[in-house]
Amino acid sequence: MSNNKDMDWAAIAAKGAHQSPDEARAPPVDTIIPNESASTSSLVDVDSGVTVVPPDFLERPIKTETQATRIELEEGARVAAQENQSHHNKQQNGKRSKKTPTKKQVRKAVEWNSVQVVNTVLGAVAAVALGWGAWRRYKMGELSWGLVGIWGAGVAAVGVLDVVATRLYLDSKKGGH
Repeated sequence: MSNNKDMDWAAIAAKGAHQSPDEARAPPVDTIIPNESASTSSLVDVDSGVTVVPPDFLERPIKTETQATRIELEEGARVAAQENQSHHNKQQNGKRSKKTPTKKQVRKAVEWNSVQVVNTVLGAVAAVALGWGAWRRYKMGELSWGLVGIWGAGVAAVGVLDVVATRLYLDSKKGGH
């Protein structure tokens, strides 16, 4: 190849291989030469899979340790469920006499519900008004992120004032009775 310095790799590859048939042949595969005896008597089978069981194995109700553990766990779960049910029954028996709400509990529920109804109606009206106003501004081409941010801050401020007013109202009702 020293005299073919001007040739490129494609030209060299096009000339083909310059090997004899012996060189082109794959190397021989190694063979195993038996130099030891074929006796397997010295080998020990550590995991034969054969287990010896007592003669009454098939008559036993619990045949394996896994079965015994499972039965213990199931029994423990059954006892815990019974204790839980008896505790639940005791609690229910104690609560049955208290099922009827007192007048104070009813009044508190009604007051809280009235505040929730007013807040829901005001929230719905505010949402419709803001949506309608935003739609009008959008149609006129005047809706911007700055305007949306200002309106959002206004909604947050009204929400904070509503929470404060609701707490003051409920605290005054609680303190007055």
